[in-house]
Amino acid sequence: MGSLKQLVYLNLSSNMLNGPIDSIPWENLVNLIDLRLYNNLLEGSIPSSIFALPLLKFLLFSHNQFSGQLHEFSDASSSYLLSLDLSSNNLEGLISSSIFNFHALESLNLSSNNFSAFPFNGPQQLKNLNEIDLSYNSLLFFYNGTTSSYSSFPNIVRLNLTSNKLRTIPDFLRYQSGLVKLDLSQNQIQGMIPKWIWGLDLFSLNLSCNSFSGHVPNFTTSVVDLHSNQLQGPLPSLTAEFMDYSRNHFSSSIPTDIGDSLFFLSLSSNNLHGIIPTSICNPRFLQVLDLSNNSLSGMIPRCLSAKESLGVLNLRGNNLTGRVSNLEFPGWCSLSTLDLSENQIKGNKGLWGPPLTVDNKAGLPPPPTVNGRPPNSGHHREVNWDLISTEIGFIFGFGVSIGSLVLCKRLSKWYYRAMYNIILKIFPQQERIGIHRRHVHINRRWRR
Repeated sequence: MGSLKQLVYLNLSSNMLNGPIDSIPWENLVNLIDLRLYNNLLEGSIPSSIFALPLLKFLLFSHNQFSGQLHEFSDASSSYLLSLDLSSNNLEGLISSSIFNFHALESLNLSSNNFSAFPFNGPQQLKNLNEIDLSYNSLLFFYNGTTSSYSSFPNIVRLNLTSNKLRTIPDFLRYQSGLVKLDLSQNQIQGMIPKWIWGLDLFSLNLSCNSFSGHVPNFTTSVVDLHSNQLQGPLPSLTAEFMDYSRNHFSSSIPTDIGDSLFFLSLSSNNLHGIIPTSICNPRFLQVLDLSNNSLSGMIPRCLSAKESLGVLNLRGNNLTGRVSNLEFPGWCSLSTLDLSENQIKGNKGLWGPPLTVDNKAGLPPPPTVNGRPPNSGHHREVNWDLISTEIGFIFGFGVSIGSLVLCKRLSKWYYRAMYNIILKIFPQQERIGIHRRHVHINRRWRR
């Protein structure tokens, strides 16, 4: 292969290649721009000669068995490298600050390795760096600069530090005005969430599975996950699209200020009391509602049983009253998971009858339609709930059955990736987050 000196593009990904690659004369491939060996069984160290290729822009070696430490990148200052992905390998040790000699670097993914430290003063040299994924390592945060030099950091758009050993929130983040997605979940961070976090114009914030305490103010983030912390006080307004506040110590009634864009809400395992407000039915596309294991009382709002989008309804472990017959689910509803156990609900009338089937073979009358659509289905925003409800019912039900504490460890990567894929199905416009007010454009390639 070393004789192919005119080679510009080499893609051997998703095969069964194995063994080391250090015997290949990589230095001869002086015209190589794009090198992709991801999803194989390659092992051994990564030759430093690859990083010295003068025209290389894309280096994608993820999902292999490469091991050892990364060598010093002494010849990288003149490199054109834009994207470096070494995720899902067995690399270890300190991440050398010389990695920031790749001045053109835009995307850095070193996730799912065994790295122990990352020099956060290094990225100052990388003015184009907009995504860093260091998740699923054993990183400790350290910074050797001064507060005044924070302003020289690049404008990072996506930062993923989930499942490391961080004990504090890196302070340089307060100056990241262009940050869109921040994930600090599954670390060892304690204390109150700093106020400046809520001032960031984020699309997605994940601080779950830490030891945060204190109150949460109202905010405008679209996707927020704070589950499995020690947060207290009243709930903030529920105006986001995805909100998981489960397994905390919130103690209030459910606020009536509920936005119409909410599609996932989990308030499970808190100290909530009072009634379920009828405004819970305001969100037009509400797909998951989990209010289980609280002290809610009163009757279940009848409007919940009329929501055709609702796929998961979990109200178990409360003090809810009323009769089952008050809940009249239409034949075309998408409900795949319903748990009303451990309440004070009476009556079994309405719990019998022919089973519902997809093709309506039970002989039940079809739901009324308006121009061929169920009533209130809308015309400008189409969501195929039939395709989504079964999938989200299984995934969410699986998460409930094994508990959030387990999800904070071994299975969270699969679980939240599956939930994120469902977010894209429900709101396909988030496939590419076009935040034009900041000229931010996030592509699928950043979510490997």
